[in-house]
Amino acid sequence: MRYFLFLFFLPFCLFAQSIEYTYDNAGRLIQAKYGSKIIHYTYDNRGNQIKKEIIVGSEHEVSTPDTPAGPSHGKPGDILSYQTGNSECSQGHEVEYSMDWGDGTNSSWGTAQSTHAYQNSAEYQIRARARCKQDNSVLSPWSPNKKVVISEQDNQPPLAPELLSPDTDATDVPWQEVEFVWKKTTDPENDPISYRLVYSTEPMLGKVQEKETHAYFWSGKWGALGICFILPFLLAIDKKKVYTILYLVLFIFAIACQNSGKDNVENNQISQIVRNLNPATRYFWRVEVQDNLGNQSASEVRTFVTRN
Repeated sequence: MRYFLFLFFLPFCLFAQSIEYTYDNAGRLIQAKYGSKIIHYTYDNRGNQIKKEIIVGSEHEVSTPDTPAGPSHGKPGDILSYQTGNSECSQGHEVEYSMDWGDGTNSSWGTAQSTHAYQNSAEYQIRARARCKQDNSVLSPWSPNKKVVISEQDNQPPLAPELLSPDTDATDVPWQEVEFVWKKTTDPENDPISYRLVYSTEPMLGKVQEKETHAYFWSGKWGALGICFILPFLLAIDKKKVYTILYLVLFIFAIACQNSGKDNVENNQISQIVRNLNPATRYFWRVEVQDNLGNQSASEVRTFVTRN
């Protein structure tokens, strides 16, 4: 009989799990954890237990929030607003956020949006953190940093780029393919910058040429639609020939769909190729540059004449 009881209770002993208890400063039980289950206990002001919540899941954790989004520049005293978010609690609880402003202060825990006013001119690194709203001890990792520059001076636009080719008043430029080349430029605050090539037949660049940019695209598009329409008929004739034709059409389509401008960055220079301009036509062109705050500058305007 004893042997039978031993065998009966042996599986329960082998798979039994230890229970971890957590108590508050008053000696009251606030959590019991065993395996993947966590039981939370809360109490009212009189010490009566008012809630017991059973949570089934893996480790209790909060995911990393987004990099704070907001202004990259400001002046001392300006109230700057930043947004983070997208953190989740593995137990499904609500989360709250806090910002580390990089000046020795942090925002109060709350929503994903916070504001701050810096008092001194300097470069700061902002980062965000999230925590479980129910269990404040469960914190997320810090987000990637967001750089913000505080200065008395207004944000400066990028330096105007220097044009290299085509030369000023160049003539006999092949209209089938023109390579525009300019030097890379910089931004005084090292903001990210982007370039835009502008060319037109009007001296004031009032009507920017756009149709050449899309001419190849549309011709390739209709060609692809045509081959898709006749493909079922071709398959019924000869599959091997159809595959050969299909590969050829896709190759032509890839060339046809390419943008008329092709960017190349090399040796501190940027070039953009534009195809199919009008023959025997005078063009005017410039390069515009813009930082991530919308501040712009532009190069000088040059002109050239295409070959007949």
